[in-house]
Amino acid sequence: MAWLYLVPRAQNSCPFSLRSQQVRAAATCVLVLAAGCSSLDPGTDVYVPSTVEIGGLPEESGELMPAGADWSCLGQPEPLPPRDGEGTVRYTFPMVEWVTNRPLVGREIKVCNRVFPECPEPLEAATTVVDDRREVEVEIPRGQNVFLLLTAPGTVPTVLYFDGPLYDDQTGGRIQMLTPEVTVSLATRLSIPLNPEQGVLAIRAHDCNGAIVSGALYEIDDASGSSIPYTFVNGLPDAAKPPAPSTITSIVSDNSPWSGFVNVPITSLTVRGFLADDMREFGATTVQVLPGINAIEVRPQNRL
Repeated sequence: MAWLYLVPRAQNSCPFSLRSQQVRAAATCVLVLAAGCSSLDPGTDVYVPSTVEIGGLPEESGELMPAGADWSCLGQPEPLPPRDGEGTVRYTFPMVEWVTNRPLVGREIKVCNRVFPECPEPLEAATTVVDDRREVEVEIPRGQNVFLLLTAPGTVPTVLYFDGPLYDDQTGGRIQMLTPEVTVSLATRLSIPLNPEQGVLAIRAHDCNGAIVSGALYEIDDASGSSIPYTFVNGLPDAAKPPAPSTITSIVSDNSPWSGFVNVPITSLTVRGFLADDMREFGATTVQVLPGINAIEVRPQNRL
């Protein structure tokens, strides 16, 4: 997962804030990191993107993909959600640093109501974060549409959108937090200019059993003409050469497992997932795109 261009505060670096009036300045900061905005190498202050080692694939962290995705629920009537929406559910997931795949000290999780996309007042939510453990836990209101705002010192923030409310305890997929240096490296790799006034979508597919799977293509209903698709292949980003605006990804997702779009307008839009083999639609979700990175789960409806 990549492409966020908002930089958290660090020594000798540019400031970061989620507030809209500071997004533009923070984004500009990341775009000039390679020119010496932050102190990267005490001897040279020069960052060489090709020397960055990208984080491992899911198999290397024990998060194996299923042997075959289960799409047996497609075309079937959607199950009704439980009527009892009281209480909380526990969501557990690995939250690690991209390169090392190790836990980060100082990780924070905020639970936000999707009615208020800028999250001015996070919901009260119990979290369990142990410095030397990859997995973190958060209590989420049962049956309520929420998203998570994930932060850690020295990394860029990530917003995680679930595809609907949660009704039961769940174990989620790994979220890898990026440093500004790795972000610049990934952007440089594809020669995609990042617009600081727009957002980035990072999308992954889930099958009927909730497993993260490969073999997906995605479409967004964005008429701006600015969104540029990309897909991670074998753990590295790939895109058309040269990169070109489109509302449809053209490279099939693998077990990395992220695909998405760069330079997406800050607006509400719908993301649709399709099986690459036969182009059946397997899921759709509507999100409010925020500045920065928007991690989005797409799965068959009511399968959380």
